[in-house]
Amino acid sequence: MATRDKRRRTQLDRASYHDPDAFARDLHAGGGPDLGDLDSLPGPSFHGQLLRAIWGNSAAEFADIVTSEQLREQRERPHVFVRKWRR
Repeated sequence: MATRDKRRRTQLDRASYHDPDAFARDLHAGGGPDLGDLDSLPGPSFHGQLLRAIWGNSAAEFADIVTSEQLREQRERPHVFVRKWRR
């Protein structure tokens, strides 16, 4: 059985939506965008702004958010390894 290289949490096709806010709403309800989709989130609608507030404006911004949360968590709980240890 062949596997797909790029798996999506949602099976939404942006081209089948006429309203960007409806696409953003369904994307949010379906678990959110994949990392590759973060750079092209829908426009300035309510749900588009909601997605950006949760996941950031781009994949790089999302990575910065995750890193800062991990560093904060590690400072608060130094006895627990929050990030995977690499040699």
